[in-house]
Amino acid sequence: MKKVLASIAAVSVIGVPAVDSVHASPNDTAAAGAVQNDNQKLETTAGNYIVKADALRVRTGPSTSQPIIGMVTHGEKVQVLEETQGWYKISYNNQEAYVSKDYIAFTPTGGTFTVNASALNVRTGPATNYSTIGSVKNGQTLQVIGEINGWYKISYNTEVGYVNKAYVTSTVATPTPTPPPVVQTDGQYVVEASSLRIRTGPATNYPVIGGVVKGHILQVKAIEAGWYKVVHNGQTGYVSGDYVAFVKNEVVSTPQVYTVQASSLYVRSGAGTQFGAIGSVTSGKQVEVVGESGDWFQIKFNGGVGYISKAYVVKGDAESVKPAQPATSLISLAKSLVGTPYAWAGSTPTGFDCSGFISYVYTKSGISMPRTSVEGYWNSLSKTSSPSVGDLIYFKDTYKPGPSHMGILIGDGYFIHASSSKGVTITHISNSYYSTHFLGYSKAM
Repeated sequence: MKKVLASIAAVSVIGVPAVDSVHASPNDTAAAGAVQNDNQKLETTAGNYIVKADALRVRTGPSTSQPIIGMVTHGEKVQVLEETQGWYKISYNNQEAYVSKDYIAFTPTGGTFTVNASALNVRTGPATNYSTIGSVKNGQTLQVIGEINGWYKISYNTEVGYVNKAYVTSTVATPTPTPPPVVQTDGQYVVEASSLRIRTGPATNYPVIGGVVKGHILQVKAIEAGWYKVVHNGQTGYVSGDYVAFVKNEVVSTPQVYTVQASSLYVRSGAGTQFGAIGSVTSGKQVEVVGESGDWFQIKFNGGVGYISKAYVVKGDAESVKPAQPATSLISLAKSLVGTPYAWAGSTPTGFDCSGFISYVYTKSGISMPRTSVEGYWNSLSKTSSPSVGDLIYFKDTYKPGPSHMGILIGDGYFIHASSSKGVTITHISNSYYSTHFLGYSKAM
């Protein structure tokens, strides 16, 4: 019986005519429908990709919680099989693995190829179970427009078809010289990657001398082989041009004068608290703002540039930001109430909550401020990014989501408010708790 079955199997294979070349025979045991559905999914993602990151971890599954089994580096090509949950399944060391899709880019196969089989079937899809729509002969040239799982996608008689890549070879053409990219070296560039290494030379094999994070502003001096030459902490370094963008609208063309309101304000080497302090400026000091990045101003400082938080400066010189007389008397009244206990819904000197304190102080100072909630004030009053003494400061997500606490700015980076733990008290804006819950400012007068 086994011999009979073997004979039948042999006849079945030998009796099938050539399908994908005169020398090739199909041997596909998967269900046709399953193969077709799988290949339809692959068509949008499968193919050759190139790694964009300096180094990219390869994992056993589509999650950062999965074990790491290797690493691929910048410029390395990987074969993608499919996409799942923001990850690409790849072929890695003869096994299936996963990499984050954010750090690799598709490199489509294309160009002119020549048939090297005596006859080669053209199919409707990238597998032997797809129907034949024609054939091409030895020496015939094909226009390849993509690659999927060992098959080339081609233009065929105004249609799209697929041929087995084993039976075609690339026709190498002399490439047209590409003019070198133009870099605007007279402007600033902003880092777009979450973090970016700075190296001693224009390639990934050069040592790392530092790093910058998203939003950091760089002054580009030149371009070399796709790398930007920059100055970082007094040293010349290089960053990949793939992760920076020319700053247009965010650059302040003419320096503008701002006045420091904090008693002492750090000047940092970059736009964020993770950058080291290179000095400080004190209350009333005028600074020239030459650029901005997120919540930070870039200023002229000691013959170079530095960064300060926008929250602690106001636009204008020291004279223009002096509090008006009504604000002065309002602040005096507010300070006279320091030590008043906290009382939920309280709005009298026997006890205040934060919004009740605001309403009382402004009303007693001759400014109409009907009692409402913190959220009510935040939604109804005019927002400002250049607050003055007497304006309101808001905080969010303290005891409930959204706007939930407020106070009055009194100068030098301080505000006065009714705290649930201390009653009416004075606090600096840089306080570790309140700085993490900061929401914004509004005008009140």
